[in-house]
Amino acid sequence: MKNSKRLPTIAFCVLLFFTNSYGQVFKNFKEVNGVPLSATLGITQDKQGFMWFGTEAGLYRYNSKTFDQYHNGKQNNPKFIRDLVTDPHGNIWVASLRSGLYLFEPDTETFTNFEPDSANVNSLSHNSVNCVMVDRNNQVWAGTQHGLSRIVKDRGKIRITRHLQTEFSEQTLQIRSLTEDKAGNIWMATGDGLVKMQNDGSKPRLYRIPSPKKQIHLSDLIFVYADSSGIIWLGSNGTGLYQFNPFTESFKLIETLRTPNGELPRVSKLVPDNKGRYWMSTSLGLVHFDPLTSKVEWYVNHPGDPNSLGSTALYSLYLDRQGGLWCGSFYVGISYLHYDSPRFRPWPFIPSDPQSQSFSNAWLGKGKTKRIWSISNNQDKLLVFNSVGEPPLTVRLELSKEADYYCFFLDDNDVLWAAGNAVLTSFNLQTRNYRHYPLIIQGQSVTVNARTFAILKDSYNRFWIGGYYGLLLFDQKQGIFQMQNAPNISVRSIFEDSRRNIWVGSTNEVYRVNSKNSIPLAPALEKIPVGPAMANYFWRIAEDPSGNIWAAGTTSLFRYNPKNNRFEPNTDVPGGYIKDVVPDELGYLWLSAAHILYRYHPQSRTLQSYNDEDGLPQNGQLIQGFGTKDANGNLYFLTNQGMFSFEPSAIAVNKNTPPLVLTALKLYNKEVATGDSTGLLAQPLWKTQEIAFRHDQNIFTLDFALLDYVRSGQNKYAYKIDGIDRDWNHVENPSATYTNLPSGSYTFMVKAANGDGFWMKEPLKVQITILPPWWKTWYAYLFYFLAVAGAIYAINRFFWLRSSFRKENLLNQAKLDFFTNVSHEIRTHLSLISAPLEKAYQQLQDPLRVEHHLNYARNSSDRLMLLVNELLDFRKIQSGSVQLQVREHDVVKIMKSILPAFEHNSEETEIETTLVCPDTPVLLWFDIGQMQKVFYNLLSNAYKFTPNGGKVSVHIIETSNEVKIIVKDNGKGISPDHLKKLFTYYYQADSGKPGYGIGLALSKSIIERHHGHLTAESRPATETEPGETAMIIRLLRADRHYSDQEIALRSNDNLTGIFTKAAASSDKEIADKQRNTILIIEDNDELRGFICELFEGDYNILEAENGLRGIELANEHIPDIILTDVMMPKMNGVQVCRRIKNEALTAHIPVVLLTARTQREQIIEGLEVGADDYLVKPFDPRIITLKISNLLRLRDEMKLHYRQSVVEGTEAQRTVARDKNEVFITNLKNLVIDHISDVNFGVNELAFEAGMSVSVLYRKLRSLTGMTINEFVKTLRLNEAKRLLESGDYNVGEVASIIGFDDSKYFSKEFKKVFGKTPNEVKGKMIN
Repeated sequence: MKNSKRLPTIAFCVLLFFTNSYGQVFKNFKEVNGVPLSATLGITQDKQGFMWFGTEAGLYRYNSKTFDQYHNGKQNNPKFIRDLVTDPHGNIWVASLRSGLYLFEPDTETFTNFEPDSANVNSLSHNSVNCVMVDRNNQVWAGTQHGLSRIVKDRGKIRITRHLQTEFSEQTLQIRSLTEDKAGNIWMATGDGLVKMQNDGSKPRLYRIPSPKKQIHLSDLIFVYADSSGIIWLGSNGTGLYQFNPFTESFKLIETLRTPNGELPRVSKLVPDNKGRYWMSTSLGLVHFDPLTSKVEWYVNHPGDPNSLGSTALYSLYLDRQGGLWCGSFYVGISYLHYDSPRFRPWPFIPSDPQSQSFSNAWLGKGKTKRIWSISNNQDKLLVFNSVGEPPLTVRLELSKEADYYCFFLDDNDVLWAAGNAVLTSFNLQTRNYRHYPLIIQGQSVTVNARTFAILKDSYNRFWIGGYYGLLLFDQKQGIFQMQNAPNISVRSIFEDSRRNIWVGSTNEVYRVNSKNSIPLAPALEKIPVGPAMANYFWRIAEDPSGNIWAAGTTSLFRYNPKNNRFEPNTDVPGGYIKDVVPDELGYLWLSAAHILYRYHPQSRTLQSYNDEDGLPQNGQLIQGFGTKDANGNLYFLTNQGMFSFEPSAIAVNKNTPPLVLTALKLYNKEVATGDSTGLLAQPLWKTQEIAFRHDQNIFTLDFALLDYVRSGQNKYAYKIDGIDRDWNHVENPSATYTNLPSGSYTFMVKAANGDGFWMKEPLKVQITILPPWWKTWYAYLFYFLAVAGAIYAINRFFWLRSSFRKENLLNQAKLDFFTNVSHEIRTHLSLISAPLEKAYQQLQDPLRVEHHLNYARNSSDRLMLLVNELLDFRKIQSGSVQLQVREHDVVKIMKSILPAFEHNSEETEIETTLVCPDTPVLLWFDIGQMQKVFYNLLSNAYKFTPNGGKVSVHIIETSNEVKIIVKDNGKGISPDHLKKLFTYYYQADSGKPGYGIGLALSKSIIERHHGHLTAESRPATETEPGETAMIIRLLRADRHYSDQEIALRSNDNLTGIFTKAAASSDKEIADKQRNTILIIEDNDELRGFICELFEGDYNILEAENGLRGIELANEHIPDIILTDVMMPKMNGVQVCRRIKNEALTAHIPVVLLTARTQREQIIEGLEVGADDYLVKPFDPRIITLKISNLLRLRDEMKLHYRQSVVEGTEAQRTVARDKNEVFITNLKNLVIDHISDVNFGVNELAFEAGMSVSVLYRKLRSLTGMTINEFVKTLRLNEAKRLLESGDYNVGEVASIIGFDDSKYFSKEFKKVFGKTPNEVKGKMIN
C-alpha cells in the first residue's frame, strides 16, 4: 500500500523530465531535390556565414532557405565525405573516404584534388581521408587510413609531407580524429589508441586505454578533443566517454554519461557550447553535458513528433557563429537546434503519454488562488495544479452530457462551477457534492437554453454569469438569476481590473461597471464605444502591468483610451482573428490568433510570432479565451491538439541580423553559373556588385537569403529597384523577378528581418544595367540625331531663307517709308525756314512781320535739329559705338529731377502727374546720360498720348533682385496688333501724332544695353472706360552684369553717384569749395531737395521756396552763387536775377537760371538781365555741378585779381572786363586815397562815404576781394607809402604822417610786415 501511494509521485517526476525534453525544437532536413542527406559526417561554416555539409552524395551549401550542391563538373567529384573544415582564408577542405582530399575555393568556386601517388612520397598518404584539421600555424593536417599528412601552402605552391608511417603500423595508422592542445601538440584518435605528436619534433607517443576484458578493445578510438585546461576527451568505439590527463598519463571513464536506463553511449563528436558545457553526438542521442556538475540532458527522437531530434544515432556536430547546433546522422540527414530558441512544452502530458489524448481538446483555467486547473475532453476528470510543482490533484467528475457544459469556474472555496445550456452546477471538491440551479431569469418562467461563455466572482462577492442570453447576476443563497441592463447583449467575456471595474465583452460592444457602483444587484452598465465599427467578438479583456486595458477582438487588438473613453484599434498587430490576450509580468502581451501566437510589447512596439515550427502543437488551432498565467508567471494556452505552457522570461529575442547575400541568378528561369556562356557572372554571385544584362536578357530572377538560421522560417524580406518600384515589396519567399526592364542603369536593393522581426540597418545594393540593343546605343542615337538634325537644318534653312527674304522686303519697305517720312519732314521744315526767310527779306521795312516769319524759321530749325539728333543717337546705338559709363544712382531722385521738366506741359493740358516710390533711396547702376533719354522719351510719349485732364503716373517698385520703373497714362491705349510691333524701328502706332518711329526702339536698345527689359502693356479705351498704357522697365540691381570697361570710376557720393571730383583737385581747392555758400531758389519741394543733396557736403546750402524769400536770403547772407528756377510764384527767376544784379550789395553774385522753357527768346531774356548761365530741365546732374564749380572758379579768379589790384596798387587788366564790381572797388580805393592823411578815417567813415552799413560793406568787400575793411584800408595806405618812399622826395617820418600814421615806429613795423623791408631800406635803395 505504501509503494502504491508513491507511484503518482514517481510518474509525475518522469512526466516533468520528459516535458522538459519536449521543450526544445529541432529543424530537420532529410533530403535535397529527392536526394537523401544520408551520412552527413562533415559540417562547417564559411567566412560569409553559409553552412556546408559533406554527405555521401557530395558537398552541399545551405543559405537558410535552400541547399545547393557543389561539384567540379568532372567525374572525380567529392563524395562519401567524412570531414569538413574552413581555413582562415575562407577555403574549405573536404576529406573524402574514397577520393582523397579536396580544396574548395569559394571565391572562384573551384576544386583542387589531392590524391596519393605511390611514386611520390610528397603526396597524400592514403586515398581514404577520415579527418582534416587546421592548426594555429595555418597548416592543414589530414588523417588517413594509413598515417598523417601535412599540407602547407608555400609561395603559392602546395607542399605535402607524410608522418607516423615509420613509427607505427596497422591500426595505429588509422587516424580517425585530430585535435591540437594549447601547447601546439597534435593529438590523434586512432584504431589502436591515442597518439601524441609533439611540436618539438620528438618521437610521437602512443597511449592505450586499459581494457578489463580482452574481448573489449577500448583503445579503438573514434574522436579526440583537447579542452582549454589541457584535458583530452576521447570517444571509444567500445562505448563510453573518457578523459586522458597528459600530466598523469591516466584515463578516466565518465560514469555519469549514461542513458536513463544506464547504458553507455558511443560518443562520436564533442564540441563546447561556449558556456562551460559540451554538446556530444552519440549513438543513443544528443547529449548536453556539464563537466562541473556531471549533469546530463538527453535529446532523442520521438516518433510522430516532427520537432524532435531527427535521428537518435548521431555522428557529427558543429556549433555555428549564432550558437546554433548542427547534428549530422547517418540515415536521416541533418538536425538543427538553437538552445536559446523558445521552449513551448506540451502540458500537462507529453504526447507519448496515454493520458495526453484525454486532454487534447480540454478546458483550462485558473482559480482565485492562481491554481491552474484542467478538465478532460469528456468532462470526467479534473486536474488541479499548485504553484510549487507537486503532483496535481485528480478528481473524477460526473457531469450530465445532455447539459452540454461549456464554461467552468473554480472559486476560493474549492467549488467548481459548471455552466450548461439550461443549468448552473456546483461541485464541492471537498465534500464531492453536486447542486444544480436551473437557468431561469427572475421574473420569467422559462428556462434559458443558451450557451454560457463567462463566469466571474468579483471583489464585491458578486457572481456574474454571461452568454448568448446576456449578463446575469447570480444570488448563491437564493439561487436566483437576475438580468442586468442592456438585455440584448451577447456576452463573451467578463473581467475585473485592478481598480475593481467590471468589463464585459460582447458582440461588437464593450460595457463597464464602474468600481464606485458596488450595489449588489442591478449596477449600472456603461457602454464603451469601440472604433471603427466592425464585427467583433470580444473573447478576452485583460489588464497589463501598466494598468492599460486591452480587448481581443476578432478583427483586431483594441486598447482602451481613458481620455476619449473608447477602445481604439492597435495597428502594430496584424488584423485577423485575435482570440485571446494575456499580459505577462515583463509587459508583453501574448495574443492568440488561429495557428499563430504573437508576442507584442506596447512600449517598444516590437512584435514576434510563433507557430508549430517553434514548438506549438502540430496543426493546432488556438482556442479563444483560455490563455492563463500561474503564480510563477508561466503561461498556458489551449489548442484543439492539446495544451502547452512556457516561461515568458526565458524566451530571448535576437536583435542581431547576420549578412544578407544573393544566392542565385536565374535567366528565363534557368540558373546562371559563374563563368557560363551567358557572360553575366565573372565571379560568384555573393561577391558580385554589378550585373550587366544584354537587351535580350531582361527577364531575370534574383534569389537572396538572410544567413540567420535561428528562426529562419520567420525571416522576412523586402526588395525594390529604384526607378521601377515605388515602394518596398515585402515577401516571405526570398526571390525577386523582373520582366522586360527598359535599358538603363538601376539599383537593386534588398533588406531582411530576422525571425524576431529586427530589420537590418542598411540594405544590400547591386547595380543592374540593361544594355540597349545596337539600334538604341549612343552611336545609333548619334546617327539618328545627325540625320534628323540635318533634315531639320535643311527644312529650317529653307524656311529661314524664305522668311529672311520676306523680312528683308518688309524691312526695306519700312526703311523706305521711314526715309519718305523723314524726307517729308526735312522738306517741310526747310520750307518753313526758306519761305519765311524769303518773306522776311521782302518785308524788311516792317519789323513786326519780319519777327513773325523769323519765329517760323527758328521753330522749324529746332525741329530739324531734334530730328537730326535722334537719327545720330539711333545710328550710334545700332553701330554699337556707344560705350556705357555706369555709376550707382538713386533712381527716385533722378526721376524727381526729370518730372519738373514736364510741369509746363502738365499745366497747359491739365494732366495730373503722380510719382509712387519708396521713401528710401532706390540704388541702381546705369549710364545716366543714356537713361535720361529713355525716361524723357517714355514721359514725352505719355504726355503726348494723354488727353487733356488725363493722368500720368510713374511707379518705382523694388523686388529682391531687380527694380521696376512703370510709366502709365490713361490715353486711348494701343491695340494688340500695334502692341506687338511697338518697339520695331521706324514703326508708328499712331501716324496722326508727330514722330519718326525711332524713340521707343532706341529706348529699348538702351535698356537692353543695360541688361534690362522694356515691355509694354496696354488696354484700349472703350466707350465706358478710358484706356491705359504702361511702359515697364526692369533693371537688375548691383553691377555684376556690367563689364569692367562699362563701370565708371567710383564716386564719393553714395546716393547718386554723380559727383565726380577732378583727380587733380588739391586739398586747398576742396577746402575753399566747402567754404562757399550756394542759394537754391525752387518752388518744387522735391526738386529743391534733390538739388540740395547734389551739393550737400561740398557747399553751405541756403534754400528758398520763392523769389521774394530768395532776395531776402541773398541780402542777408551774401551767398557765393545763386541757382534759381524761372517759373515761380510771387517773383519769377528773371525778376530775381534783375534785382540781384541791380543792387550793389549783390551785383557780384553769379546767378544760374533753371527752367523747363526751351524757347530761345526766354533764354535770351534771362541772359539779358545779367544771368551768368542758363540750364534747361531735365538737366544732367553732372552738367549742373560742373557749371556751378566753373562759375565759382571764375569768381575766385576774379577775387584774386581784385585782391592783387588792391595789394599791388594796379588797375584792372584788360583780360578781365571792367564791370560794376571793379567800379565799386575803384571808388572805394579813391575814397581811401582821398582821406589817406586823416588819422581818424576808419571803417565807419569809409562805410558812410560808400553809402552802406558797416556789415554790408564788410560782406561785400570780403566777397569781392577776400579782405576785411581794415586790411583793405591798411593795404592801400602802405602801397601809397611805398610809392612816396620810392619817389625819394620824403623821409620816413613825413611819409608816415602823410598816410595817416601818428607813430613812425609803428609805421615801420607794419611796413616791414607787408614788404619785408624797412622804410629806410626802401628809401636807401632808391637813393643808391
